[in-house]
Amino acid sequence: MSDTDKPPKQGRGKTKEELARELEAMKRRLKKAEANGARRKQAEEALYEFEERYRNLIGGSIQGFFVHSEWNLLFANQSFASILGYRSVKELMELDDISLIFAPYEVDRLTVFRDARKRGGRVPRQYEFDAVRKDGSIVTVLNIARVVKWEGKQAIQNAVIDISDRKQAEKRVVEEKERAENYLAIAGTAILALNNNGIITLINRKGCEILGYELIELLGSKWVDIAVPEDSRKDFDREFADIIAEKTSYDVHRESAVRTKTGERRLIDWHLTVIRDSLGNITGTLSSGEDITDREQAEIERETMQLQLRQADKLNTIGTLAGGIAHDFNNILTPIIGYSHMALSELEEGTQIHSDIQRVVKGAGRAKELVNQILTFSRRGELEIASVRPSKIVQEALKLIQASCPANIEIDARIKEECPWVMGDQSQLHQVVMNLCTNAFRAMEEKGGVLTVVLEAFDVGPKFTRHRKEDVRGKYVKLSIQDNGQGMSPETLERIFEPFYTTRDVGEGTGMGLATVHGIVTAHGGEIFVDSRVGEGTTLDIYLPQAMTTAKDEDEVDVTIPKGSERILFVDDEEDITELGQQVLERAGYSVTTENNSREALRRFAKQPDDFDIVVTDQAMPNMYGIELAEEIFKLRPGFPVILISGFADTLTLESVQDRGILDFLLKPLVGHELAQAIRQALDTPGA
Repeated sequence: MSDTDKPPKQGRGKTKEELARELEAMKRRLKKAEANGARRKQAEEALYEFEERYRNLIGGSIQGFFVHSEWNLLFANQSFASILGYRSVKELMELDDISLIFAPYEVDRLTVFRDARKRGGRVPRQYEFDAVRKDGSIVTVLNIARVVKWEGKQAIQNAVIDISDRKQAEKRVVEEKERAENYLAIAGTAILALNNNGIITLINRKGCEILGYELIELLGSKWVDIAVPEDSRKDFDREFADIIAEKTSYDVHRESAVRTKTGERRLIDWHLTVIRDSLGNITGTLSSGEDITDREQAEIERETMQLQLRQADKLNTIGTLAGGIAHDFNNILTPIIGYSHMALSELEEGTQIHSDIQRVVKGAGRAKELVNQILTFSRRGELEIASVRPSKIVQEALKLIQASCPANIEIDARIKEECPWVMGDQSQLHQVVMNLCTNAFRAMEEKGGVLTVVLEAFDVGPKFTRHRKEDVRGKYVKLSIQDNGQGMSPETLERIFEPFYTTRDVGEGTGMGLATVHGIVTAHGGEIFVDSRVGEGTTLDIYLPQAMTTAKDEDEVDVTIPKGSERILFVDDEEDITELGQQVLERAGYSVTTENNSREALRRFAKQPDDFDIVVTDQAMPNMYGIELAEEIFKLRPGFPVILISGFADTLTLESVQDRGILDFLLKPLVGHELAQAIRQALDTPGA
């Protein structure tokens, strides 16, 4: 190898200038390296200073801080140590496993968080957990966690706040709320909260019970739409708006009706106040309400019962008075009717005097009908069921109604004379017609109108009974009483058959009430239906079963006077009646002895008991009642035939006197053929 092919030696062959440049370059690199080292040192010193300041900052913070990695505690401040009940950080740092500071039931949750971080998953930065203090007690903390580099390693930094007091306060609030809700639930009154728009925001169990709704059906609903009766809604809206606008006192005590889910009306005693926000603005109302429906109804029933008792006393007094008047009037009518009939029998038909006496008989007959109506009104007691003609009952009632009906009311009677008979108590059916007609014209007395009364036969078929449980098909008599008065609301219509219910004010009179009317009709095997509309009027339809048999009508009555020759003791304190009886019976062939004193009659009979075949005695006499006279006669001659007569039945019936051994019971005014037929029948009775 030649010298020219060998590489030059270091430093050789360079000029001074080249060497100088290289030296300068080396100096610059050295200075740069020295500068970088200084900056690194400064950075390290700054980092150390920052870490010291950070440690000092969080170390002295009142907020707890700790740093851990893989359950190893890397750092903690004194506040965190104090939260856990340790005297110093050093004491806390001596824990081998940081999981010991977590409540056992928290470890699994926090482990899930740790594993999720490793996978890069989402983990909540802020959460609560229960920590175990040194003494074993539990403390609840709010933790804010973030991933950091700590001394070159990935770690979790935690900022901790002790929220035990707050949690206890929240727990107490929850408990108080639950307690309040329990109080509301078991409260005996309804609790109701409405917002400014009248929307239900709170209602307790009692409120739901009263209204018949589930809670979910009420919350969020408008109170006026779901619970206020339609006829009260305008008043409620006005009063509620005034309360919210502070135009009226917000401490309100009032009674008002609510409408339940089934449509029933309940009366509630409300105490109401307003709810305000922190600025004092009204945000709604809070009310407590007691259901006083039953109490109010009981009070109404008590007052109504007292009123009805007073009315009953008055009616009993009037009835007694009417009975007494009827008795006296019948005593007057008996000789008028009796002697008129006898006179007619002796006068030639077609003569003027015969015609005149006929007019007397006709007038006396009308007087007799009037007395019978008075007696019908005055009778009380058990049903006396017989075959009766409804057309006659209705016509008699309408005659009395016509007398008291206001002039601005017209009566349109459509009574079919041939209407079938019914089985019933004439007195009570008469009272039913009187009561319903009186109710009808009272509904029209302010503006006037037409009272329409229709009586007709009616066949009840399957269509009529399709909604009924029992089969009531058959032949009925239908009585319709219709007015075009003020009518009734649906709420009133639902209650008209309730006992003691009335729409009239105290002192206006109540009559027998529709509950009683309903009871009488159903006791007769009938039905009553009501149709009414406010402003249009009311129609009541009564259906009574037709009678299988009919009694003889007045025009078909046998007026023949049977003959006889037996001996009769006729007793009455009215001489006109004993004289009439004597003449009628002696004309029929009987031997008649009369007495106007019951005790004298008993003495005569006791003296010669075999001188008589039958005794006819009045009931109401001064010294001894006819019943008592009969009992004394039975002591002398057991089973002796006795007929009792009276101007007023009072509590006596044919059945009641027959139970005492008396054969027959006749009501005055006596007609000759009725008396003679009763005597003949009694004498012909076996054993008489």
